[in-house]
Amino acid sequence: MSNMDTNNTKENFMINLIETLNNENIKRINNNREIIDVCHLTSVVDLQIEKCEEFLNDISNHKYDIEYQYNEEDYISNYKNGKVKINIRKTDEEKENNNNIYNVYHNYCYYIHFSFDIVSSSYTFTDEGYNGQECNDWSIPSFNIDKIIKLGEYIWQGNEEDYLEYEKQFELNSKNKNEELETLKLEKDKQELRDEIKMLQEKLMLLEGGM
Repeated sequence: MSNMDTNNTKENFMINLIETLNNENIKRINNNREIIDVCHLTSVVDLQIEKCEEFLNDISNHKYDIEYQYNEEDYISNYKNGKVKINIRKTDEEKENNNNIYNVYHNYCYYIHFSFDIVSSSYTFTDEGYNGQECNDWSIPSFNIDKIIKLGEYIWQGNEEDYLEYEKQFELNSKNKNEELETLKLEKDKQELRDEIKMLQEKLMLLEGGM
């Protein structure tokens, strides 16, 4: 792509990305949830997405959908701010040639993962532009982009009896055994049995006491 085409593709993508995140915030406000910092998430994308030439080339030739996804546990433990999934839409010609009713490609898609690192801030009240907020630390926005390619989809060949026979052989194969796992499973089964016996004993005592 030429520089002008790249700039136009990037600009349109940023508009769509920001709109998607703003719509997410509308949902969050309506559900009394904390909103996401759209500027923080998109800033590094805006400044560095041009390095992702394959991605930009793909979205320059196709329409696409953007979907924001968020996992609370990722934010807490992995310094992540959710992600967007970008589904690439097929052209009308591609759908007709393949006699395919699906609008998007199912064999691949893109993910942009938003993340951050916490560092001590060197920005102080003496610096120009200080806004009165504490500046002990700040989160550096970052992102990574993945192209997820589906290599195939396979289903069990055979019926339930075939699977049960396979399962039986699997259990007999010592190479599939893990001593620690087997011990934990045994202890779990024993504890469940103890709990069941205790419950039955208490129930029996209640019944005998009522006689």
